[in-house]
Amino acid sequence: DSLHKTIVPDGKDFAFSLHIHADKADIQHFEAMAELSEQYGLKGTYDAWWRGNSQQYGMESPEYVAALHGLQDSGWDIGIHAGSINALTREQVIGKEASHG
Repeated sequence: DSLHKTIVPDGKDFAFSLHIHADKADIQHFEAMAELSEQYGLKGTYDAWWRGNSQQYGMESPEYVAALHGLQDSGWDIGIHAGSINALTREQVIGKEASHG
């Protein structure tokens, strides 16, 4: 059907979506993911942490941001995992974003 052929890329009958939102991901993992992309054409979406803490990288780390750019350059999409390790209200997220923008 025509709807199915517009949703699935290149008119294929089947599509697989890889979506990773890893807690405590190491930058070397991004390099391995990029290599798999190049070797097998595997691509997906990686949800990055916006703010880091003692247990994980965040956007304030230049090394983390550079690794994310490398992953994106290999064909991956980058999304946002969470604004904070703690529960935040919408208003708190907007306020934090405004104070960092």
